[in-house]
Amino acid sequence: MQRCDIWYAHQPREYGSLRARVNADVAVVGGGLTGLTTALWLARAGLRVTVLEAERLGGGATSRCAGIAGLWGDAGYAAVRRAYGLEAARQCAEARKHALKSLRELAQDGCQWRECSLHLTGQTPQDAAALEREARAMDDAGLPASVGDLCGAPVKAARAITLPAMGLVNPMRLLRRVERLAVERGVRVYERSRVVAMETNLAATERGSVRAPYLVVATGYPIVNTPGWYFLRMTQRQAWLARLTGEAAFEDAYLDLGGRYALRASQAGALMTLMGADAGEKDNDGLLARLLERYAPGRSAREAAPGLLAHTADGLPYIGPYGKKTPNLFIAAGFGASGLVGAMTAAQVISARVLGLPWDGYEVFDAGRHGAGDLSASLRMAGRLLGGQLARPSAPRCPHMGCHMRYDRAQRLWVCPCHGSCFDGVGRVLNAPAAHDAVIHAAKRR
Repeated sequence: MQRCDIWYAHQPREYGSLRARVNADVAVVGGGLTGLTTALWLARAGLRVTVLEAERLGGGATSRCAGIAGLWGDAGYAAVRRAYGLEAARQCAEARKHALKSLRELAQDGCQWRECSLHLTGQTPQDAAALEREARAMDDAGLPASVGDLCGAPVKAARAITLPAMGLVNPMRLLRRVERLAVERGVRVYERSRVVAMETNLAATERGSVRAPYLVVATGYPIVNTPGWYFLRMTQRQAWLARLTGEAAFEDAYLDLGGRYALRASQAGALMTLMGADAGEKDNDGLLARLLERYAPGRSAREAAPGLLAHTADGLPYIGPYGKKTPNLFIAAGFGASGLVGAMTAAQVISARVLGLPWDGYEVFDAGRHGAGDLSASLRMAGRLLGGQLARPSAPRCPHMGCHMRYDRAQRLWVCPCHGSCFDGVGRVLNAPAAHDAVIHAAKRR
């Protein structure tokens, strides 16, 4: 995707592209916060780690993150308990606590970390009932919570669950700190080195390769289809990080119960993440203005950075081995709007697995799970895949799985409606899961 300047922090050094065959103990594919944090954790244990980034470090979801760190994710505790039981909800709460603690410690040095309260809000009578259910589930999971009045809030909500002692951070400053610590620990970084093929113990780019007994795919949306069949279990949704007009007259962070927005104060004013429809859908045309009118009345976007967020069927990220027969190949994906806590959780889980350390309590994130929603999500994605292959016969095909793409005139990008791969006007791949450029020259923009 195109670089987002809202959080842009100068990168003091550039890294060359991979042009040789090298060896490592672990090869990490993806140079965002997830990949770099995982690399740092493994390097601290003494392993030789190589990071392969398709473009520049932090140019993807990290640069479009709102910088809100809290004990909340796409999957609420009520949903986790309903799908997997109370123990799974407790595991989820404990894992997020550990991740938040590590984030707080890591972000203290120059990352603009600030403690705040996190308010989980709803707008409708149905939301009010859901807030009560969520508060009970959180309390049962070990997070004391209750629904209370919300006075003087910058959003249209009268009631909310409030979580104290959460955090706000500049995600790009955090990434630069992790980058610096990782390189100091001996992590080798290669930029503009897109991985185009993976085999057992090998990650290959167009001009080189890394051979390693352990491989970690941290590309947001996984670039390897099997094992795991993640292309039938995940979606990418359009999102915008918007800097709002006017000064921020509040200090805390506000999250919508349904995941429709996240609002926070920053040094430059209010920042708001707004969630759209699935990537490639026509519903996204002009949607940002309508979302602002609904959730931030009286304000407009001084600037807005579009991006994509990967979501799983049940709202919990996939962290762990790709499949039962690939114990050396790991996935870290599907964090949705909870990328900060998700990245830290992935680093903790994967480093424990690689090093042979106990990882009890993290089974709830196991990438091999098949819980509620997986079957319906797979059927829905299979239908979209079939429709994407048959629709718009004059449109170019995505090299990932052959779906016909749609041209997004606002962003001036070709977008795959099946899995969210993005390409510029001449077909250069910008976003996973596609690993190769698309053929555009004979296509009509529709």
